[in-house]
Amino acid sequence: MISDARTPGEAAHLLARLRAVGGHVFWSDAVSVAEHADLVADGVHGSSAVTDAHLLLLARSYDGEVATFDRGLVSLANRLGARAALIGSS
Repeated sequence: MISDARTPGEAAHLLARLRAVGGHVFWSDAVSVAEHADLVADGVHGSSAVTDAHLLLLARSYDGEVATFDRGLVSLANRLGARAALIGSS
């Protein structure tokens, strides 16, 4: 069990607060990993990596950047031509 986990209601409230921060832009999801099979064929193994690839491709389609604590996601971003910023120190 995660000691600082939040309930779904608390998470929804936090998301609403984050969306109220200036500069927030909603990215409509029109990206299909299947349409980028040539990019994800190498180095994407397992369902979490497919999810990471999808998020990175979505960010790339909006010329955005993903903030992450995951060094592996940063490495995957480099292979996909996307941008990811490693935050904190792990």
